[in-house]
Amino acid sequence: MSYRFKNITIKKTNLYYLVLVIVAIIIPLTTYPLIYGVDAFQVMWMANALKKGALFSENTWLISPFSYFGYYPFSHRAIGIPMFLAFLMSLLEFLSFGVFGITEAVLMFNIILIIIIYKCSRNLGNKLFEEEWSRFVFVAAILLSPNAIQDFAMTVSTRIIITIVMLV
Repeated sequence: MSYRFKNITIKKTNLYYLVLVIVAIIIPLTTYPLIYGVDAFQVMWMANALKKGALFSENTWLISPFSYFGYYPFSHRAIGIPMFLAFLMSLLEFLSFGVFGITEAVLMFNIILIIIIYKCSRNLGNKLFEEEWSRFVFVAAILLSPNAIQDFAMTVSTRIIITIVMLV
């Protein structure tokens, strides 16, 4: 019975993968006005502080280079994500003439994460499976899994980024 599946061929694979990525990008849009997650408001506060020009004297998490990686006592989280969000906020604010803010930056951040997750899972699928349909199912299972959806549906989370870095 397992030999019957080897005859399944997928034509126009790039189109199927494109549709899969678009579906994964549309999922965060269903919760667009809401930003939730573990310590999401803290990350947004840090991003706003960095964007507005945080001073070392007022923000102790900028004192040591170790705080950039989340080492206590200087910072309780790595500030790479707030730095990237501050960059995205500034870029989107510049491109939209001041219309876009933190919510749009988080959405853009999540779209970038979706693309990275897609690329990593496709590379891993190419190494694990010979058949194209198996690769597609593998990529779809990773992109549309409840854990992945929870992590990139307007959530500011460091856990998914650590997972991606470990995969790469």
